[in-house]
Amino acid sequence: MLIRGLLALYSENHDARLYDFAVKLAGLITKHAQTSPNVYLRGWDGRAVPSTPYGSLRSDAGSIGVFADLATVKPPSRAAIRAVDGAASGRVPKGPA
Repeated sequence: MLIRGLLALYSENHDARLYDFAVKLAGLITKHAQTSPNVYLRGWDGRAVPSTPYGSLRSDAGSIGVFADLATVKPPSRAAIRAVDGAASGRVPKGPA
């Protein structure tokens, strides 16, 4: 729900920071939740999902839903992504002269 909301807002206001945050959350899934190729049965932090019986596809469906949600929106331009990366690093982008 969180990522779907971020991407819905991004679709309206095109704030690249929202898309970037959604992509970073999806990265947590690929890094921590994967139990076998293309199967994501753990939580995004790598732990078992307490409310889901082990091996249940409910947790996998939630993770796959995140990837599907990302596929529904057009990514920001490369320049917008660079600006987000610069802001995250503390660098101040140069403005127009």
